[in-house]
Amino acid sequence: MSEEFLTHLCDQVEGLQKRWGLAEGPAFLMWYATEALDLTEDVAYEAVSYDGGNDKDVDLFHLDEQHERILIAQGKFNRKGGYKANKNELLGLLHTTDWLGNREALVREGRQELVAAADDYMEGLSRGYSVEYQYVYAGPPHKDTLDQAELFNARALDEHPSSHATVIDLPLLEAIHREAAGEDTRIPEATIKLKREQFFPQEGSYGQAVVATLPAEELCRLRSDHGDELFARNVRLFLGTRIGGVNAGIRDPFLPGTEPISGRTTTGLRSYAILSSSIPTKQRSDCQISASSTDARLRHH
Repeated sequence: MSEEFLTHLCDQVEGLQKRWGLAEGPAFLMWYATEALDLTEDVAYEAVSYDGGNDKDVDLFHLDEQHERILIAQGKFNRKGGYKANKNELLGLLHTTDWLGNREALVREGRQELVAAADDYMEGLSRGYSVEYQYVYAGPPHKDTLDQAELFNARALDEHPSSHATVIDLPLLEAIHREAAGEDTRIPEATIKLKREQFFPQEGSYGQAVVATLPAEELCRLRSDHGDELFARNVRLFLGTRIGGVNAGIRDPFLPGTEPISGRTTTGLRSYAILSSSIPTKQRSDCQISASSTDARLRHH
């Protein structure tokens, strides 16, 4: 993490505090919402209006109709970039939907803004939207918190509504900012090892491509090597597993008694689909099936 980015982040948070009359925490999440979620300032301001006393751990709530997901976030800001993540805070975030699913309790407590969020939450579920929990903090990576998110994602794979937890620390925030500013790409280069019989070249009006069968071990290695930088600003990090959705189509062939997906997946030279997943083998138990893409360039070896 660079001092230059931390200075920029503090300046941005301070500017939002002054312009919108926000406390430091909501201003931090408002910056994140505009930078990473591509929300306008007006929409981002509304999304962070839940923060405060007895907020049930809901610091940001947004019904993302464009990408068919329900976004719930908790933000922790530290001007020195030293916030220490706490897995119990992540667990609190994961339980926010218990409150949002209990509208009557929120009405009794007089939390009208959370009642409105509860109505939007139920509306999103009725449309088959996925739920995405984001724990965003200005501090270094924290293994226990990351492990807790992975554990949740592994357990949530077959649950409905579809849900996914993401931990976004300061280095990842910097990567998101650099990409948003056009300073560099998420991952400049990556290598995927393929045996000669596992791929063949193809050419058409679209240019050159490679059709390949990628070993699941290679996909999990990419996830292990690069973490969430693979998906940092990709709205398809988690699309849910609702019927007819992208992830459902990828996940279902791996379930017992279903047709294998061999031969269905194509891989291009400049972009490729990443299936980082919970296929039930010990090597792959730390990942979640999810469809995404990245502009990382590939090299053949």
